[in-house]
Parts: sequence; structure tokens; C-alpha cells
Amino acid sequence: MSLNSQPFPADHEEPGFRNWLESAQPGQRPDFQDELFSRCADAVEGLVGARSTRLDVAILVRHVIRRMSERDGTDRRLVVPATDLWPTVEEWSDVSVNALLQNGCFSLKAKPWCPDWLWNQGNPAVDAAAVAGTHKGSRALAQSVDLPADPFFTKATGYEQYKTPGQKAAVRAALTIPENGALLAIMPTGTGKTEVALALAKTAHRQTTVIVIPTI
Repeated sequence: MSLNSQPFPADHEEPGFRNWLESAQPGQRPDFQDELFSRCADAVEGLVGARSTRLDVAILVRHVIRRMSERDGTDRRLVVPATDLWPTVEEWSDVSVNALLQNGCFSLKAKPWCPDWLWNQGNPAVDAAAVAGTHKGSRALAQSVDLPADPFFTKATGYEQYKTPGQKAAVRAALTIPENGALLAIMPTGTGKTEVALALAKTAHRQTTVIVIPTI
């Protein structure tokens, strides 16, 4: 199956993103479905008017490089402009990216992240999580199991089916734990963590439910 037929924007949008990034200028931002490409493009646009910083751009570009490298099992590079608007060699180095000046552009290679405090270095690689969003990062498998939703869940979310058995178990656990209890629900992307929080918020009476989303 070709990458273009895969339901992962990160794979089929990559050539267009690479071409745009090589000569990216604010005001010429394409629309990307992939969230990482979109955030990176937003950061580049934000360099004008100081809505973002060069460090914002550097760290997001590094993430793109590591995602490609971890997905393909080989070191990948990206080419970006080497103008005053873009990060300097030192700033690229600050985010563990080697920047080589070639023909007025920087050829970038991102080093794997190996923090000193992590005891199991490379097993698995810390950056392995960067493949999320690509065809190698699929974590949630479609299930044909019939999981009718509980009435309170349908009322809270509008869904008449649970996505996964894990979601069903987590929702019920969230609503039945003691008031001083804690629930740790570890679920793959796409299996319904958000609805667990929504169900808890919708069924809480005269209370405030705080939902923190640290990845956005």
C-alpha cells in the first residue's frame, strides 16, 4: 500500500512540507492536516510580529526530524532557510540539532534525546514516541465489538457506543471511585480518554471539573 493511500496526513503531506520549509516565508503558509506540520507552520508564521520565537520553531522542526528518523529507521534531514529570521547555529545546537550551512540554507540533523537521568537508555528509544501520527505510530486498533453505552454516557457525550472496552472500564471506574480516590487511566490515542473526562464532568453535581491538556 502506498503512503498516499494511508490515512495518515503526516506521511502523505511530508513531501509538500519539506518543499515549503526549505524556502518558507511568513505569509505563504500552506494548510496542513497533520497537527505537527500545522503547529510548525504556525510557529514560522509567528516569527513576524514576535508571536512565536526562534526556539519555538527549532524545537518543532526537531520533532519533525526525529519523527521521520524514528519512522524510517535512519537519520533524516530537513533543509531550512539560514536568514536572520530563523534560528542560528547556536540556537539549533541548543535543541540538539546539528546545522550545516549549505548554499545559503541549513541542512539539519537532529540528535536522539538521551537524558542522563534515564536508566534504560535506548530500550526503547525516548524519541520512539515521535512516530505518533505516522503509519508506524498507530496505537489504537479498530474493534468490531458491540459496546452499547450506558445511558449516562450517551447523555454526557452523545455517543451510543463505547469506543473500546478500555474506555468503558475507565468511564465506569471514574464514576464509582471514592471521593478521595484517584484513577490512572492509560489508554492509547484514539480510544476515548477525552470522553472519560467529559462523562465525569457532566455527571458531577455542583462541582467544577478541571481538564488539563498539556500537549496543546
